[in-house]
Amino acid sequence: VLSQPAFAEFACGFPSALYKYTHPADLALSFTPAQRAACHLHHYRFLQAHFSPAFLRQVLNRQLTVLETTEDGHTFAIVLAAGAVRFFEGELRLSFRVDSADVFVLSFTIVPGTIVGSQARDAILISRLQGAKGCHASITLAHKAMRDVCPPTLLLSALEGLAEAAGIDEMAGVSATNQPNFAEGLH
Repeated sequence: VLSQPAFAEFACGFPSALYKYTHPADLALSFTPAQRAACHLHHYRFLQAHFSPAFLRQVLNRQLTVLETTEDGHTFAIVLAAGAVRFFEGELRLSFRVDSADVFVLSFTIVPGTIVGSQARDAILISRLQGAKGCHASITLAHKAMRDVCPPTLLLSALEGLAEAAGIDEMAGVSATNQPNFAEGLH
């Protein structure tokens, strides 16, 4: 799938995408290598079937601004990009930014519904929804500027819009204890 022209630049920049499903920390600790491979194949096949090559190149190799607004001299944005920053926590990410700095991130992968116990053909698996360390002041600023709607709610709303546009109506999340970075006593 990643040998298709729309994915060429991405596959060159992240060659480990071809075999990352073999790593036990990929997506969810409870997934088998076969389930992780099925998730990745499904995700990239779905993207190829539903989005233009130009859109895919933009999202996978750069970023796409979904929303941007300025309030009281600060810029707030939601951007869609490849999940390469946290490569084992989802194939795509939506980031909420304050003045170009990520303050909250939602990572996700489009998976076969059966992987998450759904009858739906496609589902979105949310594998990360987390604020950035040391960004409490920016998160508070964003909360106020967005009229008391917090960044995670805005990211989930943006994801819901993307899902609706792509014809996906089911979402699932990876529990804290099933996270690759879970450590007893830290949560």
